[in-house]
Amino acid sequence: MIRRDPNQTTRWPFWAFMVVVVCLIYQDLFGVVKDDNIEDNLHLWLKKNSLSFVVEMLKRDEITSFDKFLQLDATNFVEQNQMSFEQRISFINKLNELRTGSLKLATWLESKGLEKYCLGFYKLGYIDLESIQEKMQRFEIKDVTSNMDGSFADYQLLVQAVEELKDGSNGWMIVSVFYFFFHAFMFLFKWLFRLLLLFLGYASYHVAVSRYNAMRRNRNLTFSQYFIGYYLDPSSCQVEWLQKDKTAVGNTASFLIKLYRKSWFFFYTVTGRENVRVEVRNREGAEAFVKERDGKQRNAYCVTFHPKISGCYTISVLINGKHIHGSPFRRTFVPGPIDMSKVSILNGIDTVVVIQGVYYPLKIETRDKYENLCELEYTEEMFEIIIKQVLKS
Repeated sequence: MIRRDPNQTTRWPFWAFMVVVVCLIYQDLFGVVKDDNIEDNLHLWLKKNSLSFVVEMLKRDEITSFDKFLQLDATNFVEQNQMSFEQRISFINKLNELRTGSLKLATWLESKGLEKYCLGFYKLGYIDLESIQEKMQRFEIKDVTSNMDGSFADYQLLVQAVEELKDGSNGWMIVSVFYFFFHAFMFLFKWLFRLLLLFLGYASYHVAVSRYNAMRRNRNLTFSQYFIGYYLDPSSCQVEWLQKDKTAVGNTASFLIKLYRKSWFFFYTVTGRENVRVEVRNREGAEAFVKERDGKQRNAYCVTFHPKISGCYTISVLINGKHIHGSPFRRTFVPGPIDMSKVSILNGIDTVVVIQGVYYPLKIETRDKYENLCELEYTEEMFEIIIKQVLKS
């Protein structure tokens, strides 16, 4: 019996991806005009003719297509919906104009022996001969026949009839060819875009599964926990310094390591078993520190150390071997106050012999109690200089 490696991803996502592609292609190629498209055509006509106020009324009476709208009893409809006088006049006039145009369309189709396709024109939003002459394209005739389960012979008759209606204009043929290529391009673009989205989705899923397999080797983590972000995430954890300003050496320096899950909706509580590693380094090496749970915040560790060497410190915080957000950090500690016992004269001797009228510099080096060089800020009372005459000329 062959056993599959538990860390190897399965192939079922690929087959699921292919099934989705086939279903989408089938739906797009073999789908028919839906009722909501028919409803949209009716609504567009109503809005174009300033009859938007009857849209909700028609929906309430389940009138969503032109054939039902043409059979509407206008008098009862107006009385039931309590329209104003202006609305009644506008609605009845537009409905009568629509009926006149549809009657001409039905008569024209009947003269060609194609009266059964009247409803097919309605479904595409063509309700009179003028709209067919101005807007209808050659490829739409196929939709008319396919919606009504027509034959190829009827399709040819419809093409010929529409061409005659448009006076055999070559311009219509050119526009039809243009629209054919335009729709072909849009169809191709739409499917390329869909395939791109599907491939991106599949790639994202594959990456997510790979990361999950890598993470579960080091911790007890289920896929549902990984999916909703219910796990400790190093990139979401942060450091908060308790001392906002620059700290002088010799004082206590401390910061909090705040632990967060991948999803911040789920609060994390420190257990003490987390693999949190801290390293504090100065220019001479590692610095000792103390790490313990914070007494006020349940999701934090408190790290405390006492810097004695001035300069830049590098603090690294790692969880499960990965740096947290912003790690490694840099923190500068300034020298402490001047310790007079550490002050020295750099002239080489304690007693300096000077000659009257001759300039002689006196170099003084200041340090704190940890031997860190201090920047000397000049004040008149910082040092007392005593000049004593030892030899009289």
